[in-house]
Order: sequence, then structure tokens, then C-alpha cells
Amino acid sequence: MKFYTINKEYIDYLYQIDPQVMKDDKDRSRLYVGIIHPVKWFNYLIPLSSAKPDKDYEILADGTQFARSGYDNSVKYVESFSRYDKLEVCAKLMMGKMIPVPRSEFKAVQFDKINDIQYRSLVIKEYEYIQKHKHEIKNFCENQLYKSITKGIDYMNIDKDKCVDFNLLENRCRQWVYDLKIEQEDFKELFDELEYMGYGEQQIENIKKDIFYGYDFDDIRYKIEMDLYKSKSR
Repeated sequence: MKFYTINKEYIDYLYQIDPQVMKDDKDRSRLYVGIIHPVKWFNYLIPLSSAKPDKDYEILADGTQFARSGYDNSVKYVESFSRYDKLEVCAKLMMGKMIPVPRSEFKAVQFDKINDIQYRSLVIKEYEYIQKHKHEIKNFCENQLYKSITKGIDYMNIDKDKCVDFNLLENRCRQWVYDLKIEQEDFKELFDELEYMGYGEQQIENIKKDIFYGYDFDDIRYKIEMDLYKSKSR
């Protein structure tokens, strides 16, 4: 389970389709957590968000913070111990706003590349908490949240109005991959060569469909090129 940033253009593309998608923070790129593959060809990433006093958590007289949990299970509070060994809320994991992202549009965060020392310390605390609870998070996202939104199965305390539309975004994710890859000049040349080598129209359409449905482009291309190599070797 790693932390990632996502291409801003892709986030804006999804946001135009579903305004529940969370855009980047004002000052820096939003961090996302790579969690699950509810459908085998989708990479789902969950956005992290800052937690706000009073709205998200309360502060007791002794300075202890505790989350206002229970009202919406699609939000998980990220907690850490302060230097005084008090458990504090430091962020929110917005599971209901996780989005499907093509491999080409996200990259792993390297903690040592974060120049702001205070922010780096916060990110590491968030990372440690999420690593500790990753199985719980993964199980909830796959077996409750995802099915609740895509199949209409009701689970207690999931506010569906605050969740993204997974089915819609998956279709748009496919469209992004299709538009991005199918128009590449070298790929168009490859289709021309396939046609020249005797690939039928339906075979080529099936390959395009694989691309549209998000199968790994590099794997598809490798298999095609191997077929072409074998054909030339005969």
C-alpha cells in the first residue's frame, strides 16, 4: 500500500463528470492511497484530506482529540500519537471518493523528496497508520463500499450521496485510456501492419476493445508484436 499523486489533467477530467471527485489541494498535489482492485483491470486510489476541528473531531479539556466517527463509514479518520503520547486525528481517508486511475496517470510519492519537513512528518504518520490498518481498509472498500455503490447493496452508515459514481468513472477511465493510446502514431502504424499481416477486422476490433476496457497496454502490445514476429519467422 503506497502513497501516490495523480496527473491533474486526469483529476479535472473526472471532476467534470462527477463533482464528488476531490481535486488537488490549493498548496500542493493531493495525496492518494493505492488500496484495491475491485475489478481486475482497475487501480483504485483513495484521496487523503485534512481533518478540521469541531467538524471532524473534538478536543477535550486535556488536549486529547477524538474523531466524530460513526456517522459515515465511507470516511476513515487517520490517527497518530503526538509527542506527548496523546492520540490525535491528523487526516481523513475519503474512501467513498476513491477513483479508478490508469497506470500512466499516477506516480509513487517518495517521502525523502518532500522538502517541507513538517509536512513530511505528517505524511509519514499517515502512512504508518494506514499500513497498520490496510487489511481493514481494503476489506471494507472491496466487500462493502464498492458493492454498495455499484450493486445497490445497502450497508449501514454509508452516505451514498457523498460517494462518487464508481460505474460512471470506470467507463470514463476506459475512455481516457482508449483515447490516449489508440491515437498514438506508432500504435496506428501497428494496426496497419496487423491488417497487412492478415488480421481480420473483428480481431483488430477485439484488440481495440481490450484497450478500451483498460487491459494493460504494454501487455497487449507485447503479445501483438510476438504474434507478428512469429508470422514473419514462418
